Amino acid sequence: VTGDRARELLDGGRRELLEQLEREYGARVELVIEARSRSVVSITGKFPTHGDTIEQRAVGFLEIYQILIDPLVPSKEYVLAPQDPSCYESAVVFDRVIEGIPVAGSRMTIHFNDAHEIESVTNGVAPVPSKIVEVDPWSIEGARPLHDLLPVEGEPTRTKVLVPAPDRSGVVMAEAIGWLEGNSPKE
Repeated sequence: VTGDRARELLDGGRRELLEQLEREYGARVELVIEARSRSVVSITGKFPTHGDTIEQRAVGFLEIYQILIDPLVPSKEYVLAPQDPSCYESAVVFDRVIEGIPVAGSRMTIHFNDAHEIESVTNGVAPVPSKIVEVDPWSIEGARPLHDLLPVEGEPTRTKVLVPAPDRSGVVMAEAIGWLEGNSPKE
């Protein structure tokens, strides 16, 4: 959802933060909001920031405006992600981490212009509470036994991760599993 309809989806406190951001920017901010969760998935403008590095500027922005972006996700859950050196001056990427465990695929990217102003924020973070919940894996549509999916040979790499619960009530403990090329999974 974009435009005026997106603004209507913001509650009072979030709308006040948007107005504060627009006062600092001096113009209307463009938003894209995911209607179901009401999280902001994209913000576009040229926002002045404070700090000596773009990382400090990005963290400072999130400390103030994270509730506008998604009130379910505390800014303290963002951890600087490893990134391509070619992006060092133009973007800061954060991964969402809860209790030391990454939330698979949850990433926030803050893009900067040459004047070190934030040009856009891209929110790819799972819009779910930080609560770790239990889910019966067999209750998930399409569930299959893990041993049916693993490679025939070799030992796959396993990484503990969190994933959004199917009912969006929180996150569920899971494993990301990878294997070397040539050790393809069972068919």
